[in-house]
Amino acid sequence: MTKGRRTAPILRDVLRTDPRLAATVVAMRLAAAVLTPLDAVALGLLVDAGLRGDVRAAVGWAALLALADVGSSAFNHPAGKLEMTLREKTNFAFERRLLRVSTAPHTLDHLERPEFHDRIEQARDRASALGDVLVRAIALLQAAVLMGVVLFALASVHWVLVALVAAAVPAIYLGGRGEVVRVRGDERAAPSLRLADRLFGLAANAGPAKEIKVNRAEGFVRDRFGAASRRAYRAVDAAEGRALAFTVAGWLAFSVIFVLAMAFVVREAVGGRATPGQVLLVLALAIRLTEQVDEFSGAMSGVRRALLDVRRLRWLYDVGDTTPAVPAPRTPAASGPAAGDIELRDVSFRYPGTGADILRGVSLRLPVGATVALVGENGTGKTTLVKLLCGLYPPTGGAITVGGTDLRALGQERWTAALSASFQDFVRFELLVREAVGVGRLDRMDDDAHVWDALDRAGARPLVEGLPHRLRTQLGPQWPDGVDLSLGQWQRLALARAMMRPYPSLLVLDEPSASLDTAAEHALYERFSRASHFGAATSAITLLVSHRFSTVRMADLIVLLRDGHVAEVGSHDELIQLGGVYAELFELQARGYR
Repeated sequence: MTKGRRTAPILRDVLRTDPRLAATVVAMRLAAAVLTPLDAVALGLLVDAGLRGDVRAAVGWAALLALADVGSSAFNHPAGKLEMTLREKTNFAFERRLLRVSTAPHTLDHLERPEFHDRIEQARDRASALGDVLVRAIALLQAAVLMGVVLFALASVHWVLVALVAAAVPAIYLGGRGEVVRVRGDERAAPSLRLADRLFGLAANAGPAKEIKVNRAEGFVRDRFGAASRRAYRAVDAAEGRALAFTVAGWLAFSVIFVLAMAFVVREAVGGRATPGQVLLVLALAIRLTEQVDEFSGAMSGVRRALLDVRRLRWLYDVGDTTPAVPAPRTPAASGPAAGDIELRDVSFRYPGTGADILRGVSLRLPVGATVALVGENGTGKTTLVKLLCGLYPPTGGAITVGGTDLRALGQERWTAALSASFQDFVRFELLVREAVGVGRLDRMDDDAHVWDALDRAGARPLVEGLPHRLRTQLGPQWPDGVDLSLGQWQRLALARAMMRPYPSLLVLDEPSASLDTAAEHALYERFSRASHFGAATSAITLLVSHRFSTVRMADLIVLLRDGHVAEVGSHDELIQLGGVYAELFELQARGYR
C-alpha cells in the first residue's frame, strides 16, 4: 500500500468529523478575509476624498470603512467559537482512531516494543495539533485569500509593491523548516518524557505511593523524574534554538523588503506620483500583511506538524504488517468449532527486541476434557506459555495445534471466541458491576440472569448482593456513588468475567486465587474441582496456573516448567513418586504449613 493510501483514511476521518460545521466556518472566515483589508483601502480613499473636499465620497468611504471593520469582526469572532467545537470533535475522532489502531492487532507483539510506546506517546501528545488540522487549514485558506486581496490593492498603487507579498515567501518557508526541527526534537525527547510521566504516575497514585512512602523512596523518584525531565528538555531546547534561528532569518528578510517598500512609496509621494491616501493605504496594508504573514506562517506550520503527526499515525497502522511472525503453514482454512486436543510441537519463543528464548523446545499435549495445572518457579515461562496458548503471540519456532489444526490457520478471532481466561494481572473495569463482568461476553452483558450465573460459578454472588445497587453499582471511588473494592474482590469479579463463557474450549485460570484469602481460595478450588468433571463431559480443557502446589493436586495433569522447557509431566501422585523437582518443591511448600 502506498504512503498516500495509508494516510488517506486518517485525513478522511478528520475531514468528515463535521462537514456542515466545517463549511460554515470556511464561509465565515472567507467573508472576513475579503472584508479585513478593505478597511485599509477605504481609509486611504477616505483621506484622498477629504483632501479634495468631496464630502459625498468621503461619507461613502467612511461607511465602507465601518462596514469592513465591523463585518470582519462579526464573522471572525463567532467563527473562532465554532472552531473550538470543530477542534474538540476532531480531537475525539483522532482519539477513536488511535485507540482503534492500538487495539487492532490480534497479537500483543507491538505492545512489547519501546518504539511503539514512544510513537503512541508522541501521537497522544500531539493529538491537539492533529485536532487543529481543519482549523489550521481554514486559517491557511483565509490568510491566502486575504493576501490575494492585499496583493491586488498594492498593485493598484504600484506594481513594485507586489514585492512585499513576495517577501513573505522566505518567512513562511523558513518557519516551516523550523517546525520540522521542533518535531524531530520532540521525537528525541519522547522516551525521557514517557519515563518522567510514569514516575509522576507512581508518586501521584495511592497504590504505588504507599510502597514509595514505606521505603522512603520519595527523593529517589523525584531525582529520577528530574533527570528524565532535564534530558527531555535538553533535546527540546536544542531543537527550539535551531527553529528560532530559521524563524528569525525569515522575518529579517521580510523586514528588509518592508522597509524598502515604505521608502519607495514615501519617495513616490514626495515626487507627486502618489497621494497621501495611497501612502496611508500602503502603510495600513503593509501592517495588515505583516499580521497575515505571521498568521499564514503559523497556519502552515500547524498543518505541516499535523501532517507529520498523520505520518506517525500511519506508522501505527502498519504495526500489524511490520510485526515479525512465523508464517502460517499452508493448510486449508479451518471450519467448524475450535475444539480438540491442544498440542505444542517443539515450541520456542522470544519477546520482540530481546536476544534470548523464554521458551525452548516445548512439546506438550493437553487432552480434551482434562484439567491441566501449569507450575514452576518465577521466570520459568508459565505466563508466556499461557499467552501463546491464547494466541496473543505467535511462537517464534514450532507450532501449536487445536484438534490437529495449526492455531495460525485457525484464525485468532475464531480462537478467542472459543476460549476464556482470567489473568493474574486482571483489569479493574471501573464500570457498573454488570458491565465489569459482562465484558467477558458482550452479547450477554445485558442478560442479568447470565451475569448472575457467572457470578455464582466464580463464588462472587455474596459480594455483589452486598453492594448498594447490586449489578447496577458503579465501581471505582473516583466516580459519583462509586464503590471501591479490595484486591481480592476485584479478582472475584475478574473470575466471574471469565465465567461469562460457560462452554469454552479452553479455560485459562492464571493464578486465580493470588489475591484471595485462605478460606476463599479453598472454596474456589473446591468449585473448580467440581467444574473439572463438567469440563470432562463437555470436552473443555481447563488450564490452571499456580505457584501453590497444594492447590493443584486435583488436576488430571501437572506440567512443571523449568528454565523455559517442560521438565516433568504427570499426575500429582506420579510426580511425587518420581521424586524429581516437583516432589522437592511440593515438600518445601508443605513444610511451611506444618
